Amino acid sequence: PGITASDPERVHLNTVLMLEQQILVSENLESLVECRLWLSSLVRYITLQQDENRLQILLQRLVSSPAEKIFGEDKIELMKSLLKIVATNVKLPKSFIRILKQQIDWAESRR
Repeated sequence: PGITASDPERVHLNTVLMLEQQILVSENLESLVECRLWLSSLVRYITLQQDENRLQILLQRLVSSPAEKIFGEDKIELMKSLLKIVATNVKLPKSFIRILKQQIDWAESRR
């Protein structure tokens, strides 16, 4: 049977998986612009869905990466642009956004 709107958790999981697959495909095609586009789309989607756990894991992986560049963009600048997406959701706790900002500041200070 197909996915129905009556199964929102399954729809959510499949959407996240599709967005993650698009990132991988873009990475394999070495299209860094598309990688950043799909990453931003994934962050926007899980932010809108208020999936704090998944969002926290994703952003923590990015901010703690030893790489200076992620998908060809400076890691700190990429994190700041993702923070802007996250901060637009008024339903997320302000503490979540504040902690993310502190993590970005910490990563920036370690340069």
